[in-house]
Amino acid sequence: MLWEFIQLVKAGIYFAMKNLIEGSKMPRLFPKREEEGPGVEMMFGLDIEEQQKIARLWLETVLLGVRLEEK
Repeated sequence: MLWEFIQLVKAGIYFAMKNLIEGSKMPRLFPKREEEGPGVEMMFGLDIEEQQKIARLWLETVLLGVRLEEK
């Protein structure tokens, strides 16, 4: 099961790198504070649609091809 989890994490990293390369707007993980100045590190993540897409694909793969219904 560890290998399958690693694949889930790698998929998230792939999507994040793709977004950075394409210049897509990524949601910030932590709210911006007023005291932040230039050069302050920021952390970004994937939007909810991308997270759901990765999770659905991962579950379908781990469950050996069982298709999940779209809502």
